[in-house]
Formats: sequence, structure tokens, C-alpha cells
Amino acid sequence: MKIAILDDYQNVSLILGNFEKLKKDFDFHVFNQPFENEDSLIEQLKDFEVLLVMRERTAITRKIILNLKNLKLIITSGMRNKSIDFLTAKEKKILICGTDSNNSSTAELTWALILGLARNLREETENMYQGYWQTTLGYELKGKTLGIIGLGKIGTQVSKVALAFGMSVIAWSENLKLSVAKDNQVLAVTKEQLLEKSDFITIHTVLSDRTKNLITKK
Repeated sequence: MKIAILDDYQNVSLILGNFEKLKKDFDFHVFNQPFENEDSLIEQLKDFEVLLVMRERTAITRKIILNLKNLKLIITSGMRNKSIDFLTAKEKKILICGTDSNNSSTAELTWALILGLARNLREETENMYQGYWQTTLGYELKGKTLGIIGLGKIGTQVSKVALAFGMSVIAWSENLKLSVAKDNQVLAVTKEQLLEKSDFITIHTVLSDRTKNLITKK
């Protein structure tokens, strides 16, 4: 059976995943670069029976599914992937599976970005390499307010770190339960209140018709 691993830009899938036992029975091919277009993808993957896709990096469209005649199984990292045409896959009786999600890595990256913004890390790092001393003032987090849109698994992890920094945490989502907010020492507010009172805002919602354009320029 031929298995294609798509969009492995860092070339780490065969290292991080436990594929050694599977290599005896399956033929793995890793694609490190994005495909030029759908026709190129179809031509290169026409003989494969299984696709392992990295999140939403390559869209698995109706055209692709209909033209990959040998395709039997699609596996995506994580439990959600909006770029796969589920209806066409179901029509062609192609199975779709997902993996467990790593919530902690997203929460950690969120804080790396917040700290980078608060301390002007990019600008000051560039200054350091050019031989200059610090030119900006950092922004302390203690006493500031973090607004979280989407207090789910990732949002709650982000809130715990904010509390450890001594921040106040407020949250909003259309389906936020007051009990969840209270259990996590978070104050539930309206979207308007969150936008008005927050020093930092972080969004952790699933992309859907309901959440698309949730935050606009206005």
C-alpha cells in the first residue's frame, strides 16, 4: 500500500511519528513542498491509496478526490480539517480519520507571541545584532487584562498562564458557560466589553460560518 505524507515542510514526520513497524508493510513517500496546483497534485498522487495531511496546508477538494482513483483513506493531524471535502469523500466511500490534538503547543505559542509583542522582541533583537542598545520600553503584563475569545481547551490553558502573570482574564463566546468561566477564575463578559477592556486579545475558536469575520476592521 502506498502512503503519501503531504506538506511536511520541516521534514520531521518520519522522525516524530513511530513509522518503523509500518515501513515493513507500507510504502511511505514524504512530500516536503506544496504542490504547484491541483493537476500537479493529482498527477503525483494518482497511485497512492492513503493520504496523511498536515492540518489545512493542502486543500483536499472534490476535484482531487474524484481524480485519485486509488484513494481509500485520508488521515489528518488533529480532529478538525476544514480543507477536506467530507461530502465527496463520503460519496466515494473514502474513510477520514483524525489524530489527537496537542492543545499545549498552541497555548505555548500564544504566549510566545504575546510576550514578543509586549517586549518588542523582534525590533530589539534586530537592534542587538546591529550593535544598538535597547530603544523601546517593554510592556508589563502584571495588572493588565487579557481577553479570550473562545474559552475551550486551548483558551483555558492560556488563561492559567495569564493568571500566573498576575493578569485579569475576561472571556466571551456565543456558547460560553458561566460555570466554565468561574471554574477557571475568568470573568465572562459581552464581546463589546471584551474589546473595550482588554489590553491583549487572543482568539481560540473553530473556523465556521458563525465565527468567520468575528473580528473585523470596524
